[in-house]
Amino acid sequence: MKRKLLTLTVCILIPALLLSGCFLFRDKAIKLVKNDLSLDISAAKVNLFLDTHINGTGGLSFASATFPDSGFTGQLSTHPGFHALPFSQEITDFLYSTDILLNEKGELLIPYADNGYYYFDFQMDENTNTPSADMKVALYNGDTNEFYYCHFNIDNLNVLSELESMVNLPQY
Repeated sequence: MKRKLLTLTVCILIPALLLSGCFLFRDKAIKLVKNDLSLDISAAKVNLFLDTHINGTGGLSFASATFPDSGFTGQLSTHPGFHALPFSQEITDFLYSTDILLNEKGELLIPYADNGYYYFDFQMDENTNTPSADMKVALYNGDTNEFYYCHFNIDNLNVLSELESMVNLPQY
């Protein structure tokens, strides 16, 4: 009887915990994109959310989502800061010639796409006691209805020096 009770508890409790975690995960991704880009991705299925920022330090926030149809393009086509793909050559070289947007398996966080929209903003702040850089990249693949957003704060001086030598990008 104890074994049946334990099995029943595990069968009910674990899926409930996983489901509640998925909702928290989804809400955090929606909030991140809303706060950073003023976009509403609530109609999408959130595939992945990651946030490594701790108490205002440098880190990475990442969200990916899949929309059920191409309706999201209406939001992007008139949104300030978004441009039609493809990326410019400078942005392509910057994003894809370094390992800055690779996960631990060496896969691209933001894959290549030719059709859709993108947002790119890169700012270096060297006027403070702790130099830092802030990069925001969003991509909506119009062929797959997939949306990717990455907000990367860099406060590591070695990484900043390396990026500074690479960055010769147009300001958007």
